[in-house]
Amino acid sequence: RYYGPPPRVRYAPPAYGWRRGAYLPPSYRGYYVRDYYRYGLRPPPRGYRWHRVGNDYLLAAIATGLIFDIATR
Repeated sequence: RYYGPPPRVRYAPPAYGWRRGAYLPPSYRGYYVRDYYRYGLRPPPRGYRWHRVGNDYLLAAIATGLIFDIATR
């Protein structure tokens, strides 16, 4: 399940794809995955959340949106 409001603006990933150290768009910071075990993802460390963007799962910092890890399914 996904919690938080859906993104108001559609945001396509960058043409080169997501990368570590980039920032998650503000419209996706409230849209995250809580049942990460269902998708084969590890538990996020304190201060991070898994966000689903298309077929990608991005582990990003809650406060800043800094992308720490990327999982593609």
